[in-house]
Amino acid sequence: MTDLSGAQREASAEPSKQNEEASVLGSLLVVFGGALLTGFIAAFALQLLSGSSNKSELTRVAASELDAAASTLVSSQATQRVADAKSCKAPLALLTVVKKTGSPDATIRIESGEYVSPPFVVTDVPQQLAVPYPAPYPVGRGVMSIIGEGKDITVWMTPGWTVPILSGIATHNVWWDPKPNC
Repeated sequence: MTDLSGAQREASAEPSKQNEEASVLGSLLVVFGGALLTGFIAAFALQLLSGSSNKSELTRVAASELDAAASTLVSSQATQRVADAKSCKAPLALLTVVKKTGSPDATIRIESGEYVSPPFVVTDVPQQLAVPYPAPYPVGRGVMSIIGEGKDITVWMTPGWTVPILSGIATHNVWWDPKPNC
């Protein structure tokens, strides 16, 4: 039988101690990496579920809906804006506004470029509104704002834009596909 000296026993134990430390470090990295990946996946999923994004696509009011859309525009501008949309000079964008059930009703205005809508009471019943695009139609992108006070307000575009607490003004980037024909 071989008797190991104290120095030899320590030397043979050291690789085992190094392997144990490497194993613990590797385990910590796996756990931390997994937690980080889970966090990213959860954040992405919550963004999809809430419908919020930093940019949304606007769609046009259908030609068959233009006359009805006039009632949601500033009355002094409605006739001209509908005529411009019918002639394809300046199409109108379609939005749907709603608030979360249980939140108090809110009064808002939509700002789209230089246009500011009449005030709308937002309830838990979806309302469709027409607004001019926030920039000349061929540009294909712009910024919209909602002005007012309220909680849990969603402006449906693609994807929807949810404002958990509105106190003054909230802005949102939008884009659209500038189609050459109406």
